[in-house]
Amino acid sequence: MLFYLKARGDVFDSSISDSEYNFLGYHIRTKLALPPEADFMVIDRDFATVVDDYMIAADLGLKPERPKGALESLGIPLITGLLSELKTAPPEIAAVVIELYEFSGAALVEVGRNIWMLRDEIAKTKKAIKAYSLKTSSGGLTYAVTLNASEDSHVAAAAIGRKHKYETRSDRWYVIIDCVSTDGPIDALLPLVWPWVEDANEADRAAKVASMFGSRQEEVVIGGSKQKNG
Repeated sequence: MLFYLKARGDVFDSSISDSEYNFLGYHIRTKLALPPEADFMVIDRDFATVVDDYMIAADLGLKPERPKGALESLGIPLITGLLSELKTAPPEIAAVVIELYEFSGAALVEVGRNIWMLRDEIAKTKKAIKAYSLKTSSGGLTYAVTLNASEDSHVAAAAIGRKHKYETRSDRWYVIIDCVSTDGPIDALLPLVWPWVEDANEADRAAKVASMFGSRQEEVVIGGSKQKNG
Protein backbone atom coordinates (compact mmCIF):
# COMPACT_ATOMS: atom_id res chain seq x y z
CA MET A 1 0.00 0.00 0.00
CA LEU A 2 2.84 2.41 0.81
CA PHE A 3 4.41 1.83 -2.58
CA TYR A 4 1.07 2.37 -4.31
CA LEU A 5 0.59 5.69 -2.52
CA LYS A 6 4.09 6.78 -3.56
CA ALA A 7 3.53 5.66 -7.15
CA ARG A 8 0.14 7.38 -7.22
CA GLY A 9 1.73 10.62 -6.06
CA ASP A 10 4.48 10.34 -8.67
CA VAL A 11 1.94 10.23 -11.54
CA PHE A 12 -0.66 12.55 -9.98
CA ASP A 13 -0.10 15.36 -12.51
CA SER A 14 0.69 13.15 -15.49
CA SER A 15 -2.23 10.69 -15.57
CA ILE A 16 -6.01 10.68 -15.56
CA SER A 17 -8.82 8.17 -15.09
CA ASP A 18 -12.46 8.17 -14.00
CA SER A 19 -11.93 5.94 -10.95
CA GLU A 20 -9.29 5.31 -8.33
CA TYR A 21 -9.92 1.60 -8.89
CA ASN A 22 -8.48 2.00 -12.39
CA PHE A 23 -5.23 3.37 -10.96
CA LEU A 24 -5.08 0.57 -8.40
CA GLY A 25 -5.84 -2.11 -11.00
CA TYR A 26 -3.15 -0.75 -13.32
CA HIS A 27 -0.69 -0.76 -10.42
CA ILE A 28 -1.53 -4.36 -9.52
CA ARG A 29 -0.98 -5.51 -13.11
CA THR A 30 2.13 -3.60 -14.12
CA LYS A 31 3.17 -1.14 -11.37
CA LEU A 32 1.85 2.40 -11.65
CA ALA A 33 4.48 4.37 -13.53
CA LEU A 34 4.55 6.65 -16.55
CA PRO A 35 6.23 4.90 -19.52
CA PRO A 36 9.55 6.64 -20.34
CA GLU A 37 8.40 7.48 -23.87
CA ALA A 38 5.18 9.20 -22.66
CA ASP A 39 4.47 12.50 -20.92
CA PHE A 40 0.82 11.76 -20.04
CA MET A 41 -1.26 8.63 -19.46
CA VAL A 42 -5.01 7.89 -19.63
CA ILE A 43 -5.98 4.73 -17.75
CA ASP A 44 -9.07 2.93 -19.08
CA ARG A 45 -11.85 1.35 -17.06
CA ASP A 46 -10.70 -2.18 -18.01
CA PHE A 47 -7.91 -2.04 -15.44
CA ALA A 48 -10.43 -1.87 -12.57
CA THR A 49 -11.73 -5.39 -13.24
CA VAL A 50 -9.35 -7.12 -10.86
CA VAL A 51 -10.31 -4.71 -8.07
CA ASP A 52 -14.05 -4.89 -8.83
CA ASP A 53 -14.03 -8.71 -8.75
CA TYR A 54 -12.32 -8.68 -5.37
CA MET A 55 -14.65 -6.06 -3.88
CA ILE A 56 -17.83 -7.78 -5.16
CA ALA A 57 -16.77 -11.11 -3.67
CA ALA A 58 -15.96 -9.42 -0.35
CA ASP A 59 -19.34 -7.64 -0.32
CA LEU A 60 -21.06 -11.01 -0.79
CA GLY A 61 -19.35 -12.32 2.34
CA LEU A 62 -16.91 -14.51 0.49
CA LYS A 63 -13.19 -14.68 1.22
CA PRO A 64 -11.57 -13.87 -2.12
CA GLU A 65 -7.85 -14.27 -2.65
CA ARG A 66 -6.03 -10.95 -2.58
CA PRO A 67 -4.93 -9.87 -6.06
CA LYS A 68 -1.23 -10.41 -6.57
CA GLY A 69 0.92 -7.53 -7.76
CA ALA A 70 3.20 -7.70 -10.79
CA LEU A 71 6.32 -8.55 -8.79
CA GLU A 72 4.52 -11.13 -6.63
CA SER A 73 3.28 -12.87 -9.77
CA LEU A 74 6.81 -13.14 -11.15
CA GLY A 75 7.89 -15.34 -8.25
CA ILE A 76 11.54 -14.23 -8.35
CA PRO A 77 13.71 -16.65 -6.34
CA LEU A 78 14.83 -15.16 -2.98
CA ILE A 79 13.29 -11.76 -3.78
CA THR A 80 9.68 -12.85 -3.30
CA GLY A 81 10.45 -14.17 0.20
CA LEU A 82 12.52 -11.09 0.99
CA LEU A 83 9.74 -8.67 0.03
CA SER A 84 7.18 -10.73 1.94
CA GLU A 85 9.24 -10.59 5.13
CA LEU A 86 10.05 -6.89 4.72
CA LYS A 87 6.32 -6.10 4.62
CA THR A 88 6.09 -6.94 8.33
CA ALA A 89 9.30 -5.09 9.25
CA PRO A 90 9.29 -2.06 11.59
CA PRO A 91 8.06 1.24 10.08
CA GLU A 92 11.57 2.67 9.82
CA ILE A 93 12.40 -0.09 7.32
CA ALA A 94 9.34 0.54 5.13
CA ALA A 95 11.45 2.62 2.73
CA VAL A 96 13.40 -0.51 1.75
CA VAL A 97 10.22 -2.19 0.51
CA ILE A 98 9.20 0.89 -1.47
CA GLU A 99 12.61 1.20 -3.12
CA LEU A 100 12.82 -2.49 -4.04
CA TYR A 101 9.34 -2.33 -5.59
CA GLU A 102 10.59 0.50 -7.81
CA PHE A 103 13.11 -1.88 -9.42
CA SER A 104 12.18 -3.55 -12.68
CA GLY A 105 11.67 -7.30 -12.81
CA ALA A 106 15.03 -7.69 -14.57
CA ALA A 107 16.79 -5.67 -11.88
CA LEU A 108 15.24 -7.74 -9.10
CA VAL A 109 16.26 -10.95 -10.85
CA GLU A 110 19.83 -9.60 -10.90
CA VAL A 111 19.64 -8.72 -7.20
CA GLY A 112 18.31 -12.19 -6.41
CA ARG A 113 21.12 -13.78 -8.43
CA ASN A 114 23.74 -11.82 -6.50
CA ILE A 115 22.19 -12.78 -3.15
CA TRP A 116 22.20 -16.45 -4.17
CA MET A 117 25.88 -16.17 -5.13
CA LEU A 118 26.73 -14.64 -1.75
CA ARG A 119 24.88 -17.34 0.17
CA ASP A 120 26.53 -20.07 -1.90
CA GLU A 121 30.01 -18.62 -1.37
CA ILE A 122 29.57 -18.24 2.40
CA ALA A 123 28.22 -21.78 2.71
CA LYS A 124 31.14 -23.24 0.73
CA THR A 125 34.07 -21.15 1.99
CA LYS A 126 32.86 -20.50 5.57
CA LYS A 127 33.87 -16.85 5.24
CA ALA A 128 32.53 -14.66 8.04
CA ILE A 129 30.76 -12.17 5.79
CA LYS A 130 30.17 -11.20 2.18
CA ALA A 131 28.08 -8.19 1.13
CA TYR A 132 26.41 -6.75 -1.94
CA SER A 133 25.50 -3.05 -2.04
CA LEU A 134 23.44 -1.08 -4.53
CA LYS A 135 22.17 2.44 -5.01
CA THR A 136 18.46 3.20 -4.85
CA SER A 137 16.44 6.29 -5.70
CA SER A 138 16.82 7.81 -2.24
CA GLY A 139 19.99 6.20 -0.90
CA GLY A 140 21.09 2.61 -0.97
CA LEU A 141 21.03 -0.89 0.41
CA THR A 142 23.63 -3.36 1.62
CA TYR A 143 22.68 -7.05 1.72
CA ALA A 144 25.19 -8.82 3.97
CA VAL A 145 25.32 -12.61 4.15
CA THR A 146 27.04 -13.90 7.28
CA LEU A 147 28.20 -17.28 8.52
CA ASN A 148 26.73 -16.73 11.97
CA ALA A 149 24.57 -14.23 13.84
CA SER A 150 27.33 -12.93 16.11
CA GLU A 151 27.65 -9.32 17.19
CA ASP A 152 30.92 -9.06 15.25
CA SER A 153 29.08 -9.99 12.04
CA HIS A 154 26.49 -7.27 12.68
CA VAL A 155 29.22 -4.70 13.36
CA ALA A 156 31.01 -5.64 10.13
CA ALA A 157 27.80 -5.42 8.08
CA ALA A 158 26.98 -2.01 9.56
CA ALA A 159 30.53 -0.80 8.78
CA ILE A 160 30.20 -1.86 5.13
CA GLY A 161 26.84 -0.14 4.84
CA ARG A 162 28.15 2.99 6.51
CA LYS A 163 31.10 3.08 4.09
CA HIS A 164 28.79 3.05 1.08
CA LYS A 165 26.49 5.61 2.66
CA TYR A 166 29.35 8.03 3.08
CA GLU A 167 31.02 7.43 -0.28
CA THR A 168 27.74 7.90 -2.17
CA ARG A 169 26.84 10.98 -0.11
CA SER A 170 23.51 9.44 0.83
CA ASP A 171 21.22 10.48 3.68
CA ARG A 172 19.67 7.02 3.86
CA TRP A 173 21.22 3.58 3.69
CA TYR A 174 19.80 0.28 4.86
CA VAL A 175 21.58 -2.93 5.83
CA ILE A 176 19.93 -6.35 5.65
CA ILE A 177 21.76 -9.17 7.43
CA ASP A 178 21.11 -12.73 6.26
CA CYS A 179 22.76 -15.52 8.26
CA VAL A 180 23.15 -18.80 6.36
CA SER A 181 22.78 -20.84 9.55
CA THR A 182 19.19 -19.66 10.13
CA ASP A 183 15.94 -19.95 8.20
CA GLY A 184 14.48 -16.99 6.34
CA PRO A 185 16.14 -14.17 4.37
CA ILE A 186 16.35 -11.59 7.17
CA ASP A 187 18.07 -11.91 10.53
CA ALA A 188 18.59 -8.20 11.21
CA LEU A 189 17.68 -4.83 9.69
CA LEU A 190 19.87 -1.80 10.30
CA PRO A 191 18.65 1.62 9.15
CA LEU A 192 21.50 4.14 8.74
CA VAL A 193 19.53 7.35 8.47
CA TRP A 194 21.11 10.76 9.05
CA PRO A 195 22.04 13.74 6.84
CA TRP A 196 25.28 13.31 4.91
CA VAL A 197 28.04 15.75 5.83
CA GLU A 198 31.63 15.81 4.71
CA ASP A 199 33.80 14.42 7.49
CA ALA A 200 37.50 13.55 7.36
CA ASN A 201 37.15 10.91 10.08
CA GLU A 202 34.25 9.26 8.27
CA ALA A 203 36.21 9.28 5.01
CA ASP A 204 39.20 7.67 6.73
CA ARG A 205 36.95 5.04 8.31
CA ALA A 206 35.41 4.28 4.90
CA ALA A 207 38.86 3.82 3.36
CA LYS A 208 39.86 1.40 6.13
CA VAL A 209 36.68 -0.63 5.68
CA ALA A 210 37.27 -0.78 1.91
CA SER A 211 40.80 -2.07 2.49
CA MET A 212 39.74 -4.55 5.16
CA PHE A 213 36.93 -6.14 3.17
CA GLY A 214 38.30 -5.65 -0.34
CA SER A 215 35.29 -3.53 -1.24
CA ARG A 216 34.96 -2.30 -4.82
CA GLN A 217 32.40 -0.67 -7.10
CA GLU A 218 31.40 -1.82 -10.55
CA GLU A 219 28.75 -0.79 -13.07
CA VAL A 220 26.19 -3.38 -14.02
CA VAL A 221 23.86 -2.92 -17.00
CA ILE A 222 20.33 -4.09 -16.22
CA GLY A 223 17.55 -3.61 -18.74
CA GLY A 224 19.54 -1.07 -20.70
CA SER A 225 20.39 1.20 -17.75
CA LYS A 226 23.61 1.30 -15.75
CA GLN A 227 23.71 0.75 -12.01
CA LYS A 228 26.64 0.93 -9.64
CA ASN A 229 27.13 -2.02 -7.34
CA GLY A 230 29.79 -2.56 -4.77
